[in-house]
Parts: sequence; structure tokens; C-alpha cells
Amino acid sequence: LVFAFRDERNYGLFRWSVRATDASGAPRGAGTRELVRVRAGREEVLAQAVGGCLPHQWYRAEVRVDYERLQVLLDGRVAFSLHDPYLCAGRAGLWADVPKPEKPAVDPSGQPIAVNSLNELMSKHAVFDDVRVEPLDSFADDFRVPGDLAGGWLSGPGRWTVETPRAGDAGRLRAPPDGG
Repeated sequence: LVFAFRDERNYGLFRWSVRATDASGAPRGAGTRELVRVRAGREEVLAQAVGGCLPHQWYRAEVRVDYERLQVLLDGRVAFSLHDPYLCAGRAGLWADVPKPEKPAVDPSGQPIAVNSLNELMSKHAVFDDVRVEPLDSFADDFRVPGDLAGGWLSGPGRWTVETPRAGDAGRLRAPPDGG
């Protein structure tokens, strides 16, 4: 899943490999899932975990992006969660590493899966069914990095700080006006 897409050289990517299976269809490999940032054409893996998807298994994969926070959910469970202001806005899309077929595929809806012309590809790669992109419902900021007010979602003169009385306690946001 592609998100925070600005251009071909700048975007975020959730990449999920298919688990290898034996001749009977039983999984024999773990596979991986990765959260990747592509910036200026250079790929950086921000997070990686064991756990590829199974062939012929439906999943609901979601990428939630808001101001500086990003979550990847698989069937409603958080797979990755991190803060990255670079990946907070942009377009969404689908990414595939499958070469273009030599000839167009026959409509698979009228064929049993065993004779489906996409069956071999579906055993090794993702097949997308429904795709939905929704606007941001709300946004949140945990104010973890103090700085100029004009540098965040709030605009105005001055600086803000977060004061934490004791480690582990909730912090207090202070944003005194600067001059006038």
C-alpha cells in the first residue's frame, strides 16, 4: 500500500511478502512485512517484522495517516505505529512488483480458481479487491518536540514547551505569547 505519495521519488510504502508454501499449500516460510519511506529516491526501512500473508487468504489492510503519526493495521490489529512528519500527507495508491503479463488475463470471475489464469501470480503476489480512501476524521498531536509555533499545525509567534513534573506523568503544554 502506498501512502503520503508526493511523486515517484517520495512516498511511504507498506510492503508485505507472501509466505512460501509447500505442494500441499501448507506454509513453510515466515515472510515479512515492512514499513518503508522513500525519500529523494532512496528507500529506508523504518520498521520490519516477521509475518507474511498467506496465499488465497483475504486480509483487510489499512494505513492511517494523520499529523506526524502513522499506523498500519492488519485485520484491525496494529502492525506498525510510529511518528514521522515526512509521511503525514500525500496521495494513496497500490504498489505491485509483478511484471506485466505477456497477454491480457481472461476475466477470472467465471472460472474456478484452479484454472484461473491469475492463479500462479495469486500464489506469489497480492491481489487487490476493494480499495477505499477516506479523508481524515480528526487529527492529534502529542507535542513531543518543542519548537516555534509557526513550525507546527498552530500558527503564531512565540515558542512552546512541554513540562513534565515527573518521569511517566502527563506533561503540560506551555505556549506563552511572544511580545505582542
